[in-house]
Amino acid sequence: MIIMKQAMIKITVLLKNSLWIALFERTDDKGYAVARTVFGDEPTAPELYEFISTHFLPAQIY
Repeated sequence: MIIMKQAMIKITVLLKNSLWIALFERTDDKGYAVARTVFGDEPTAPELYEFISTHFLPAQIY
């Protein structure tokens, strides 16, 4: 039997005091988690995807 786990990730990008901030929210079978990172320049879609695939899981999540 194959069991697939699902997770939903929501990204909110905002400009605050000339800094681009991205909030990553994840909802899965373990609950809800959020991580925040600061990008200097406005992040592109590929930069956001790279962050999710390489840093979101090991990032400090509260």
